[in-house]
Amino acid sequence: MFIFATIMLLLSILWFSLVMIREPRTLWSGASFLFLLLQSAIWLMAVLFMNSERIMANRLMMLLLTLALLVVMVLIAVFPVAFIGVFFWEGIKNIRREGLRPANALSLLFAAGLVIYTLVWPLFMTQIRDVWVFALSVILSLAVMWLLGIFAVFCFSALLNLVHVKKNRGLDQVVVLGSGLMGDQLTPLLKSRVDRGIQVMDRNPGSLLILSGGQGSGEELPEGQAMAAYALEQGVDPERIRVEDKSLNTEQNLLYSSQLFAGPATAVV
Repeated sequence: MFIFATIMLLLSILWFSLVMIREPRTLWSGASFLFLLLQSAIWLMAVLFMNSERIMANRLMMLLLTLALLVVMVLIAVFPVAFIGVFFWEGIKNIRREGLRPANALSLLFAAGLVIYTLVWPLFMTQIRDVWVFALSVILSLAVMWLLGIFAVFCFSALLNLVHVKKNRGLDQVVVLGSGLMGDQLTPLLKSRVDRGIQVMDRNPGSLLILSGGQGSGEELPEGQAMAAYALEQGVDPERIRVEDKSLNTEQNLLYSSQLFAGPATAVV
């Protein structure tokens, strides 16, 4: 058991390392990190089980291994609470920045649903007497756990994407994707995207700022043109701005923007 747990741990470390080195911006970074956490917990439990007598005789080793196991277990156990908190926070922040609309309230509603499920569902499970109802409830519980696992991968991927060993350098262009307008004005979210794009562009002399977004429902002009006007207000050189104003979704954003590329090195905001 110990040998198998060790092999699995080494494989999980190798997998996570390869993902972070080759392409950390994918969901595989979150999946490999979650797998690494689980394998670390299994390996530590195997170490404690297989070497219990030797560890018990060495108090320092016992303390270190117990603390390591507790850290891993706490990370796994606390995640649902932190997960719900993040969705509550992001939901409230999104409503404050973008206004109270059904789409902007999804994060808040999802967090509220998880709280209700966590507090009410266990009580409901204890009252079930019918076998078929119990089976359906188990299937629903597994579905919720699967959904939480998927969201865990997304969250870990987003957090790991914030870790940069070095700043983006040597870029040929920086692509900023649109996210909706209020009439002809940029939303706070879209302003923050353009500001971030300008920051990355400033670190890469000679790079282009490609502002991508067409005209959607309720918008008075294409998002790309509105973003370009805002970038000019921030003092960006007009010669370094390119506008893509035909796209209607993310796939078209990338497809049409690629036709304006000046080179292969690209950052997308």
